[in-house]
Amino acid sequence: MKTIWAGFRCPMCAAETFVSFTREDIDAEKIWSAPGECGHCSLIIESQKDKYRINVPCITCSTPHRYTVGEKLLFERDSLVLQCAYSGVDCFFAADSLEKAREAMQVSDEEVMRVISLKEGRDTDVTVEDSLRSAGDMVIDSSEGGDVDFYNPEIASDMLFLVKDMALEGKLGCSCGNREPDIRIKSDCIEFLCPKCGRSLTLYTRSTSDRARLEDMSEILLK
Repeated sequence: MKTIWAGFRCPMCAAETFVSFTREDIDAEKIWSAPGECGHCSLIIESQKDKYRINVPCITCSTPHRYTVGEKLLFERDSLVLQCAYSGVDCFFAADSLEKAREAMQVSDEEVMRVISLKEGRDTDVTVEDSLRSAGDMVIDSSEGGDVDFYNPEIASDMLFLVKDMALEGKLGCSCGNREPDIRIKSDCIEFLCPKCGRSLTLYTRSTSDRARLEDMSEILLK
């Protein structure tokens, strides 16, 4: 039984909290939560089919962020770091040992202190698109030129993260057999195009219903 260690910071006092859990812990609770050391915030993980919804307190925002990840990304990788879509600051750190989780958090300490010192609490040099691009290794192009002004940045961030997770698990492809369709991001959607057969698919990123549609998909298949 693999134990995962996760760390997060309190948005009110910046206190660091590390908690541990197993897949069995999360699946048994359905909605599992762990309070921060200061008692001002909590980490919440919800089990749903083969995906997990993680509600993470964010030190740079007044509200927590929600991420949807697959079981392989959360439980089978050595580490996982999630970023705030608005500031680009890491807010969730998970690893297969407490030492690795602490090391991952320490890497972001300098960035956190810099952001906290800003009057507006936000680094205007970091765009949402920068954060989206850094959410994984998949190459994604912007078809609108330059930085994208997203219709709903938080929904777009959640959905693109999930797309990358599904690609990592081999759940992204085209019915012609190609497993590497081109992906382009626009202000209100994510476009998929197969370079081999020309099939395409558009997923809008405007609302929570758009996010729910993607969360309910077992795979992304161009038809």
